[in-house]
Amino acid sequence: MARNPKPTKSGTGAPPRSLYRKIQIVLAEAQRGRANSPGQLIEQIEHRGHMDFTRYRPSSTGRVQVVPCSQESIRRVVELCIELGLVKQSCDGLTAIGKRAVSPSSFDQVLRGVLADALETIGTPLKQIDRVIKELLSQYIEAELPTWESIYVHMTAASDNRHKEKFRSYMSLLSACDGIAYSRKKIYLPHL
Repeated sequence: MARNPKPTKSGTGAPPRSLYRKIQIVLAEAQRGRANSPGQLIEQIEHRGHMDFTRYRPSSTGRVQVVPCSQESIRRVVELCIELGLVKQSCDGLTAIGKRAVSPSSFDQVLRGVLADALETIGTPLKQIDRVIKELLSQYIEAELPTWESIYVHMTAASDNRHKEKFRSYMSLLSACDGIAYSRKKIYLPHL
């Protein structure tokens, strides 16, 4: 199966409004060191009006408006940055690894490393993902190419949905930072 060329990114990373870009913004705002709690960091991001933390919404007139994301959606990205060990629990700055990640030249490399560790933590290490993908592709049925969801189900008990959304986010982030390749149908192919 042929791999797609690496996705084209803007000078600052993945497409606007992506989780990848939102993480970069959280790191930049945490680096400013003006927050003393997750709540303050969330408010700081909200008040700065970053375009990556906006969404489109149709208005009653049929036009499309750009509106800020909710504090809850910002909170989820801040919590992910804390969980990945990039931002301090107190949100008053970056961790040592977060300080490395804030540099555009090392962001992708750092993100690949913390995501590999995070996948390991939820019981889905990259080497196992690679084996599962190869196994699923060997059983290839044209109408049923493996997706992140089929990979996850194959790796865990069918009833184990505890980390399903984390797995999906981690795999999407890995593809954004060139940690894995993927086809048009989002079949992930780890770079081991």
